[in-house]
Amino acid sequence: MSTGITPKRLARTAGVLYLLVGIFGGFAQGYMYPKMYAAGDAATTAGNLVANSGLVRIGVVADQFQAIVLVFLAMTLYQLLKHIHQSAAIAMVILVVIGSSITLLNTVFELEGLRVATGSFYAAAVGVAGSNAMALLLLDLQHNGLLIATIFFGLWLMPLGYLAYQSSGMLPKWLGVLLIVGGASYLVDVLAQFLVPDVGEKNRHLRCHSRSISGNRDARIPARDRREDSKARRPHAQRVLNVIEHQRGTSGPTPI
Repeated sequence: MSTGITPKRLARTAGVLYLLVGIFGGFAQGYMYPKMYAAGDAATTAGNLVANSGLVRIGVVADQFQAIVLVFLAMTLYQLLKHIHQSAAIAMVILVVIGSSITLLNTVFELEGLRVATGSFYAAAVGVAGSNAMALLLLDLQHNGLLIATIFFGLWLMPLGYLAYQSSGMLPKWLGVLLIVGGASYLVDVLAQFLVPDVGEKNRHLRCHSRSISGNRDARIPARDRREDSKARRPHAQRVLNVIEHQRGTSGPTPI
């Protein structure tokens, strides 16, 4: 990136990139993800993957795109803020690269979960219940990978907040404080989900509820009712899988 670019242009570029990350990341993780993953419910998860296969593919591409754009955002902010504290700016970029790398690798589990759920080969080999369990396992791996990536997406806000606070009027000090607090909140949330899963899961559902783009009604109902609703949807998910298997016969796994 040319050092001849003015700070004003760099700031505008960073704003556009941040907007793209918010839009595509919000769609992938705030809208699509809750429609796909039902923790602890293999039949519902597999049924969701089959019923929303096209949406899942779009969500995977959106997640990959926002992860790549986030790296360019960090590079742009580095050029804008490196004169304040170069070591902090470098740390910011490194943390983003690590988090984005995990996010990109994480999409492999999502794609393979979709492949298992929609491919008759796996059901023929291990049975419908077995293929459902495999799909859930892959989505569980994707979920836990997302939590690990969140650690780095929380950590990168720390040096960014510090740089904003020390920017001598380029950025408001309250923004720097807000970024640091937001990064700490990410870390607390991840620790809660790892150490106290019930509390962490409640916090995750509250975040989903606060996002206007998310149409996930599971984030707005109590856990007991969610389990009962999940059981009620299992027969429908099973019928969907049976129809898919009947139509495809032994044609093999669905290509991605």
